[in-house]
Amino acid sequence: GGGAGGQGGTAGQGGAATLPEVTIWIAGDSTAKTYAEPNTDGNNGVSLYGWGQEIGQFFDSNVTINNQAVGGRSVAFFMWSVAQDGNGNYQCVDDQGTPEFKLTNGEKVNTSQWNAILKGMKAGDFLLIQFGHNDETHTCPRYVSLPDFATDLGIMADAAVAAGATPIFVTPMGHRSFSGATPTNTLLPYASAMKDEAVQKQVEVEDLNLASQAYYAMVGNSYLATTIFDGGTTHFTEAGAVQMASLVVAEIRKNDSRLAAYLK
Repeated sequence: GGGAGGQGGTAGQGGAATLPEVTIWIAGDSTAKTYAEPNTDGNNGVSLYGWGQEIGQFFDSNVTINNQAVGGRSVAFFMWSVAQDGNGNYQCVDDQGTPEFKLTNGEKVNTSQWNAILKGMKAGDFLLIQFGHNDETHTCPRYVSLPDFATDLGIMADAAVAAGATPIFVTPMGHRSFSGATPTNTLLPYASAMKDEAVQKQVEVEDLNLASQAYYAMVGNSYLATTIFDGGTTHFTEAGAVQMASLVVAEIRKNDSRLAAYLK
C-alpha cells in the first residue's frame, strides 16, 4: 500500500547517489597512520600498515579519507607543539614524560597535522579519533594522565562540532599481550576514559578496544604474532591493518549512525 511505498522512498534516499560527498579525517598514532611505501619500520624489516590507510576500501565513492595520524603521538602531542632545547630534544615538565608545550602569547601552538584538520574540516565531515597507546607511556613527551586524556579528547570533539563535523571516538586496540591463552587488556583505563568522555560529550564510540580483545582471544597469540602483528606487540602487517579496519567498520555498522550510510 501507500505506507510501504513511503518506506521505499526513505530507503532510496540512503542510496550512494544521494549522499553528499564527505571527508573522514583521522587523528591517531602509528597504529592508525598511513605508511609511505616501501617501509621497513617493523620488526626484522617488516612493512607496517595502520588501519587508517586500509579503512577507505569499506566506504563508497562519496567518501574521501584524510589520514593525519602520526606515529608516536598522544592526544596532546598530536594537537600541540612541544618545546625543544638547542639540540632539538623535546622538553618535559616532569619525570613522568608530560610535555612542555610551546607557547605564543600564552597560547599553545597547534601542530601541522592538527591545523590541517582544523582548517580542512567542513560541515558534514567526520573526525575519527584514536589515542591511548602513547598517552599511557612515561616517555617524553608522550604522557597524558587519564583526566587530561579525557579533557583533550573533549577539545578535539568540540572543534569538530564547531566546524559542523561529527567527532567519533575509536577506543585503542589492545596490545598483543597474553596471560596464558587470555589476552590482557593493557589499554582498558584509556579506553574507559574515552568512553566516559563520550558520554559527557554525546559522541559516538567505535569500541575497537573490546572488539580487538575478542578477536585476539578468538585467533590466539601465535596467529597474531605471525600474521596480524609484525612480531611485536603493537604494530600491524597489512593483514592486521585490514583486520583492525574491519573491526572499526563492524562497530560503525552496529552503531548505525549517519556514517554507516556511507559503508559499501
